[in-house]
Amino acid sequence: MEADDSCSYTYHCTHHDLRRIQTIWPDGLYSTLAWRHIHVKTSILVILLSIFCALPVNVQAQSTTPLVAELDLNENYRRNSFRPPMESLSNLDKGMILPFGYSLFHQRGEIESNNAIQPQYLLRNGDVISIWIWGAFEYQQQHKVDSRGQIFLEQLGPVNVAGVSVVDLSDYLQRKLVKVYHQGVELYANLHQVAPIPLLVSGAVNSPGQYLGSSGDGILYYLSKAQGIDIRQGSYRRIQVRRAGKTVANIDLYPFLQSGNLPDLQLQDFDVIFVPQSKVRVTAIMPSKIPLSYELIQQPYLGQELLSLLTVPKYIFQVKLITENANGKVEQTYSIEEFKGLTLNDGDRVFFTDDVNQGSIHGQEQRKLGESSAQGGQHGSG
Repeated sequence: MEADDSCSYTYHCTHHDLRRIQTIWPDGLYSTLAWRHIHVKTSILVILLSIFCALPVNVQAQSTTPLVAELDLNENYRRNSFRPPMESLSNLDKGMILPFGYSLFHQRGEIESNNAIQPQYLLRNGDVISIWIWGAFEYQQQHKVDSRGQIFLEQLGPVNVAGVSVVDLSDYLQRKLVKVYHQGVELYANLHQVAPIPLLVSGAVNSPGQYLGSSGDGILYYLSKAQGIDIRQGSYRRIQVRRAGKTVANIDLYPFLQSGNLPDLQLQDFDVIFVPQSKVRVTAIMPSKIPLSYELIQQPYLGQELLSLLTVPKYIFQVKLITENANGKVEQTYSIEEFKGLTLNDGDRVFFTDDVNQGSIHGQEQRKLGESSAQGGQHGSG
């Protein structure tokens, strides 16, 4: 029996195995089995090759893409606690000017929970208290504050502890105890475990929803859990904390960004952190600095407010203001004193210059504005 060309490659690949069979089987039977073996394997190979070659090139090229995409997605979810990752700065529109404060969430990553218990923390339902009593009798037990804000002690019955601070807890319970046991009894109590605090984060954030935290966690932690403020439209200066439908606090993050000051606010169950859209953003371009947009909140949005947010070098003498209205783009040059009293509009651009004669900023700084400070990784601190 002759083998055609399609069998030649298979024969050479299996020749070693066939010679081993030949040493055992008679020549005639060996030949029959060998060529049947070759034809079966060759036929399967030819069929598979035919099917693959008939496929469009793009189908063949994409055959491994879903697996790669799935692996990348799983890795992103693993790194971000099974939540979508924050939008990469490199994905932003080319030419977009980043807001002052963008690095608070986009370069630090997620802020860790603060499990430290503050002495001023007020007890609430779900907290777990450890109590020790010694003297006339000994007692040691943990008690969970129930939905009514009470714990049950065998010696005293139900005791209301909701609203009692951690620092006052021992004295508070001791006074209750001595009313029953007049002497020879001492008590110590502390907070063993804090109940998780569920909060809602909504508005112009990247991942709105409900998140859990501890008593030591502040507004930055919950904003971080929501993947940060939307840098395209979110306000860094008019963040609201709402409780039972009422606004109980207005948070401005600029003082924190500039000097580390942040209001001391104890958040409560189901408080709502709402981030509104920014109203007026003005871009400041200064020599040797990255252009950033600054949010103004004090009507009528004067140049003085912008200057209060910046550190203007002494060699800066004037500014060039570029604004757009119904008639198109308008450029005007002002001294620093004149600029303080100007009303600014959303989208205005302010060039600070030391060029008294020309009233224009260095060409290098103009190019910075035309490029994008949204090219992540090339920016300084926001």
